[in-house]
Parts: sequence; C-alpha cells; structure tokens
Amino acid sequence: MAVLAYDSGPAVAVRCVAGRFEVILTGLPESDEQTVTLELGFGDEELRDTTWWGSEVPGLLASTRPGLTARRFRQGGDLNIVVPAKEGEARRRFVMDIVPSVSAINAVLTECDQPIEDTRIPGDQWVLPDYPVAPSWQRRPTPTFPDRAVNNSSWGLVFLSCIAMPDGAVRQCQVDSEGPPNLGFGEAALASVRTARSSPYTPANSLEAEHGRLLEFTMSFRLQ
Repeated sequence: MAVLAYDSGPAVAVRCVAGRFEVILTGLPESDEQTVTLELGFGDEELRDTTWWGSEVPGLLASTRPGLTARRFRQGGDLNIVVPAKEGEARRRFVMDIVPSVSAINAVLTECDQPIEDTRIPGDQWVLPDYPVAPSWQRRPTPTFPDRAVNNSSWGLVFLSCIAMPDGAVRQCQVDSEGPPNLGFGEAALASVRTARSSPYTPANSLEAEHGRLLEFTMSFRLQ
C-alpha cells in the first residue's frame, strides 16, 4: 500500500488487497450512496466528473477506475476535489498537494499484477480533458444476469473500458471494477461486448486512426 496523508483533510491510498487493486480517498464527507460522483482536476485542468464506490466506512470512497486513477495520481500535482452538495448545503472543495510517487505506486501495481502502463492507447491521450469518451452504440451489448449471482444479489454494476476503432469495431475491453465482486457480473459484461459495435467515427488525429479511441461506460444489472 502507498499512502499520502496529512494532519487534516482527505488522504489517498493505493493498495493491493487479496489481489484486488484499489485507489481510495478517505476523510471526505459521509455518504450512504452506492456510488458518489466527485469532480476532480489537477492544477488548472477543467474539473471532470469521476465516479467512486461508496463503502461502509464513513468518508471512504474507492475509485471505479483504479488503474487509470493511480497512473494519473503518480504524476503528482495540485488535486482539486469538489464534493457534490447535499440538500441545504454548499458544495465542498478540497485541494491536495499530491507528491509525485512513481516508484511507490508502480510497486503496488506490480504487486497486484497490474500493468505499469496501459498500452491500449499510447501517448498523452489518456490525460487530455476530452478522453475517455462515452460510447455511441451501433449494436449495443446485451448482458445477461449471471447465474451465480441470482441467490446472492438483486443488482450488479460494472465499470468497463474498451477501444473503439473508426470502423466501429470494439476491442481490448477490460473490467475496471465491479460490484458486488466475485459474482460473475464482470464476466457477463465482457461476454456481452464481444458482439457489440460502436458507431463509426472520423479520427481526430493519427493516433486515433491507428490505435482507436478509449471508451468508458457502465453496465447495470437488475434481477426482476
């Protein structure tokens, strides 16, 4: 585990727990929601909505995109966090000085068998404000509720990322996180995208033409 903590305010931890890679924030206002949206941005970057898992521990949130989040955090910088307002309250803003932590975070990635670099798209496309993008489907994925979850949960939520090629082919998909874990929701989501196609698009640059565009999306499961 790599930890960055201060005398007061939020703290950040990047950890490997029982083979599961996590990026967590602590010391934030309490929430009883299943997921929480935080606005994040480094320095003068435009703030961007990010989704975090809630937990039974008050004020603790876990990133739904831990790999991407950790690789950005290891570069360091002034991290701006805006917590949405509750009814009758104002939004709360926190600023954290994230110390560059390349070796520490890489050590945790390696311990959890996570790649040091996500090579699906090279270069700075990962950190540009307009990446990743939400998919526009030509043929949508149609997942089925996993059998082993039927007696254990009435819901499932999976966060995925894929590469969409200009012709609409969808490839190199991965599960970034899922909940509840170990009930087959991730496998069901991945199986459904094998026959999916995104809407064709005109590449914005040579990297997109050659390597495609990163998509981030979620799949929700409900047992009727």
